[in-house]
Amino acid sequence: MIANTEKGTLYFIVPRFPYRFVTDLKFVRETINKKGFSFPLSLTSLINLTDETQWNILVTDENISQINYDIKPSLVVLSAMTCYFERAVKIAQIFKQKNIPVICGGIHVSLYKNIKEHPFSSIVIGEGEDLWKAILHDHRNGVLKSLYHNDQHSPLVEINAEKVSRYIDFSKYTFYSIQATRGCPYDCNFCAVKEFNGRETRHRKIESIINEIEYAKKTNNDFFFVDDNIIGDKEYAKDLFEALAKQNIFWISQSSINIAFEKDLLELAASSGCEYLFLGVESTQKESLQLFNKKVNLSYQDKYDEVFSNIRSYGIEIMASFIIGNDSDNRDSFKQIIDFIEANNILLAMINILTPLPGTELFHTMSDTSRIIDYNFNHYDAQHAVYSPAQMSSSDLERGLCLTYQEIYNFKSLFRRARAALSEYMFFSKRNSSETNISFSQIIINLKIIIRLIYQLLLTNSFHVLIERMIFVFKMLFLVFDNKVRGKKNILIYILQGISLNDFSRQAIKQIQRTL
Repeated sequence: MIANTEKGTLYFIVPRFPYRFVTDLKFVRETINKKGFSFPLSLTSLINLTDETQWNILVTDENISQINYDIKPSLVVLSAMTCYFERAVKIAQIFKQKNIPVICGGIHVSLYKNIKEHPFSSIVIGEGEDLWKAILHDHRNGVLKSLYHNDQHSPLVEINAEKVSRYIDFSKYTFYSIQATRGCPYDCNFCAVKEFNGRETRHRKIESIINEIEYAKKTNNDFFFVDDNIIGDKEYAKDLFEALAKQNIFWISQSSINIAFEKDLLELAASSGCEYLFLGVESTQKESLQLFNKKVNLSYQDKYDEVFSNIRSYGIEIMASFIIGNDSDNRDSFKQIIDFIEANNILLAMINILTPLPGTELFHTMSDTSRIIDYNFNHYDAQHAVYSPAQMSSSDLERGLCLTYQEIYNFKSLFRRARAALSEYMFFSKRNSSETNISFSQIIINLKIIIRLIYQLLLTNSFHVLIERMIFVFKMLFLVFDNKVRGKKNILIYILQGISLNDFSRQAIKQIQRTL
């Protein structure tokens, strides 16, 4: 028990991910001297709601630094997605041995109903913002409950970035994580987000978002809007983009594909600094989209080429996600995805094995029919087949993913798609136009990036990989003299992305093959 007059210590820990996301772009991060892609929003929300007069706050993101097990906090705070829930359990076990209480929340413990034995002192089901003050009050008075349950959707917390910056170094991340809305109006059967965040779109006040940005951009000018669907409320999105246009920032987010036919939204997004949009394409096949209940994509399934060209025509690049392993998929489905990626010159493509995440309609269906064959949640990373597919074996599905990676992320394919995209579109126009007058400090920054690029290029144990990297770099650099290439200012970006994607594919293939 903590005396009411004693100042306690909260230790927030972000567990290490068991795998790398393709969009993590590790080679890019290391070249620009960043430690992580972005930080989870649960950190900023709970820190913002914590009274600093009563609590000391410590934060460790295990993806960029090691956990300090020598300290003795009053309470350890964890939040976990399914793919790193097992890591959260191991962390909790270590602190439990030291008689330090651990509380865990997040999407996995909220949606998975079969958690029985666990090392946590307390579990939070549902969104934790509304419960946080009560949790801290109970803990200070020695009456921490084993379970807290919020069956409502909390209002979005207004973030004081200056307060959060005392505990999170924004400069260590490629992107500053921010949220304008929460919830997605669609009803895809594989999606855990709509089960946790709901289908009704909730908003933050735009003035509050701008206040957060104005402080955060002092140390990081690149923002990741982690909204489930940035255009879930189109009128709100217009107002948001108009406000962002005055901030001179650059940002990425997730969107449904119908944005491609909303010209006013696209124009506003581009002028406000949008550089990438993550699109859930999922499948090129109508039957598969029907099984996913991906209704918005079904409306545009025959217009995918227009979707990509329309968005890119505004200088916004696309990160496209595909899901393989639905009941309509067979061994030919891998080639269909590869051909689609090649035909549309998509560089950043995320290929996911269908994963029945706990709490989803898909999970319940597969569980009820005894199709789930693996309950090791470390494998729920969209790179392992944890169920029995309908038209191939689970091993065939994983081997097919490896072959797909080899096809789309080899340097020959990456160069061809990068050259085609750079020839047809002018990406990142706002960033490029803002760098017309280059200062001495910018020259120094660019010089440091080039030096780190050379160092990172040489940082491989494989002579074969080194030669492939160098050939790719020289071929890309020679595009400067190619009259067909319009986006010459973006060549360096595509060099870094290409090497990152090739590195990712080799590491992912090794990881998958260990379990085959």
